[in-house]
Amino acid sequence: MAGRRVAIMQPYFYPYAGYFRLFAAVDRFVVYDCVQFPRRGRVHRCQLPAAGSAGGPERWLTLPLEPSARSTRIRDLAFASDAPAIMHERTSAWSRWFDRDDDGRSLRRTIDDCTGRPVDYLERHLRRTLAQIGIECEFVRSSSFGIPEDVRGQERILAIAEAAGASEYVNLSGGASLYDAPSFAARGIRLRILQPYEGAYPYMIPALLDAEPDAIRHDVVDAVRFHGDRDAPVSVRTDR
Repeated sequence: MAGRRVAIMQPYFYPYAGYFRLFAAVDRFVVYDCVQFPRRGRVHRCQLPAAGSAGGPERWLTLPLEPSARSTRIRDLAFASDAPAIMHERTSAWSRWFDRDDDGRSLRRTIDDCTGRPVDYLERHLRRTLAQIGIECEFVRSSSFGIPEDVRGQERILAIAEAAGASEYVNLSGGASLYDAPSFAARGIRLRILQPYEGAYPYMIPALLDAEPDAIRHDVVDAVRFHGDRDAPVSVRTDR
């Protein structure tokens, strides 16, 4: 496994296109499911323009989860018993996209299908999006490595990166304030931080329904640039 470029990230629910640069930039994406569920984060919700208007104010589309303890790990989340019905009611606010053609109705059915474990659902939708826009990446879950619970913060990321065979660890721009490059270098791993995303698709759901897959893929791939780099974007794997 040595020599891989690895990303470790919580599974987000239809995040902005810039998140998908992680898949384009790495060989292996580690679904970070062994940590506490962030209740104000984007694991269970995504921002969309209100009432399906691309220029309107933003609103949240939120997954219907079963109430859980604050210490619950992402891997242990559960859907509410009537989650599919709740989700269908929530997606109705964006019927302008979902109900206008077969592609929209198909996407809505998959989003409304809140069955199984949320972590499986989230990974399934990330994979679905990648397949649609033509980007390939290997998935693995952080919980599969059995890192002890008392290993936390940067040390936990380092332990997972080592277990995943990383020679480089890639994170979004927010990671610049969280991680220390010399600590990674001491473990034989190069820390790479992506520059802020300035692309065309802040909302992935409407992008999937309005834009051509090639346009989304090129937007994502062209934005794979790291802090400190002056060269062209890195080479990425696609299936097209």
